[in-house]
Amino acid sequence: MEFYNFLSGFNVKELKVLDEDVGLPQIFNDAGDVGYPWDVKDDMREILDPYLLRGVETVRKQSATGKMKMLSTLQKDYGERASCNVVGANHLHNGQWWPLQLCAIRDGAHGKIETGIHGDSDDILYCGTSGADGTPTAATKLLLKTHQLKQPLRVLRSVALPRWNEYQPEKGLRYDGLYDIVGFEVIYLATVMHHFSLHRRPDQHPIRYRGVE
Repeated sequence: MEFYNFLSGFNVKELKVLDEDVGLPQIFNDAGDVGYPWDVKDDMREILDPYLLRGVETVRKQSATGKMKMLSTLQKDYGERASCNVVGANHLHNGQWWPLQLCAIRDGAHGKIETGIHGDSDDILYCGTSGADGTPTAATKLLLKTHQLKQPLRVLRSVALPRWNEYQPEKGLRYDGLYDIVGFEVIYLATVMHHFSLHRRPDQHPIRYRGVE
């Protein structure tokens, strides 16, 4: 959805973009059994999202150095945050996009503000977090349990990827589907740091990193 930046308040109204009878909902609802392509229907879901930044507010906070800075946070009284503690896609759509990781957390795609899994293509090598005193971190323990239970992981790729990486979104974060942990190894015994090998599950639509399909 980072590819759809052409809409304005004016043409949404004048062109009846959101009209139930002639607008985009016709595609989203697959009216008339036309059989619209999957990527077009998924894009309509995103365009019809009432507000990508819903529940997010910007607050001023003083840093440790005394400087004031602006931070994004979820409103305390926002009651529509989805749980990320769900196995599988959790109602997400392949290629779904968010401007901020906080928005992905709000929609149940991710559980942490700073951490994430990202890599190339259908195979990913993920470096876990550093533990202490021979004990893995909570995040590493969760990944090991996920592997043991043979549960899939939701993978998000962000603009923080290197610019040479062809899977890097132009902005924000993109959901790229479900991956399985197919193997792991401990690379540093002192910190119990793990390398996890991930492979994208078959029978999913292709990764949407090139724009319109």
